[in-house]
Amino acid sequence: MKRPALSVLPWRRAPYGIAIFSFLLALSFCIAFFEFAQILPETVPIHWSERGGFDKWTPTSGLYPLALIPLGYSAFALPSSILLIRRDLNGFAYLISGISLFLTCAMALFLTCVMMLVAAVMMNPVAA
Repeated sequence: MKRPALSVLPWRRAPYGIAIFSFLLALSFCIAFFEFAQILPETVPIHWSERGGFDKWTPTSGLYPLALIPLGYSAFALPSSILLIRRDLNGFAYLISGISLFLTCAMALFLTCVMMLVAAVMMNPVAA
């Protein structure tokens, strides 16, 4: 008797889809960041002081790990999720994929804030 393929079963599509989506989201975030990083100035502000103005700066290359962390984690999470799904541990696969999605969204939000600070500096260079 021939055994059905695991990926064909309807209750297995959602965990695979979420695992693949979380990896593709992290990959697209990383690609978008490195495309956008080309137009950033040499140094970017990373902190707004309570007195008004910027008090911490970093070179643009200091932001690169923030784009690579979600991609690195999702590169670990994708094969781990697939292995867990094949072992019928869908809950753990959802957890790993959820952490990957959260990490990607958190880094995207943080880098969006940094980009807003850069825009503020570029529009009002006197405040720097």
